[in-house]
Amino acid sequence: MQRMKVSEIPYERADAEKVCGVIDKAVEKINAAKSVDDVLEARELVNDALRDFYTESSLANARFTLNTKDEFYSAEKENAELKEELEYYKNRKMSGRQKHNAKWMAIYNDFVVGYENGMTMVEIAKRNHVSERTIYRYKAYYEKMREEKKDEE
Repeated sequence: MQRMKVSEIPYERADAEKVCGVIDKAVEKINAAKSVDDVLEARELVNDALRDFYTESSLANARFTLNTKDEFYSAEKENAELKEELEYYKNRKMSGRQKHNAKWMAIYNDFVVGYENGMTMVEIAKRNHVSERTIYRYKAYYEKMREEKKDEE
């Protein structure tokens, strides 16, 4: 493996506004999610955007420390402040969803057990303290997953 100098690493300017846009779109996608897979896909988009942003910010900082008189990388130092904002934004938008996902999966798993053991939708809804409409959503997701599993076999 050949070693590269920091000055030789390709550089693309970190774009905080782009990352904020990705986060906003991911939040919309999560709020409209019909499955856990939709949520995980949105989370992956955010993680990818943040990884790229942090990588470019770190590279700018490394280059700035090599030559503190270089105005281009001096301007890039401003991204450090934006990095803090992004961290706050990222944590604020995603934390509530994690609790929701855990609750959703617990109710879904209970739905599967009850449904496969012959319980009615009304019984499952009462047992989990959710509406019948919500239980029918779980049923639709359950049937979709079974269909996908059949297609894989």
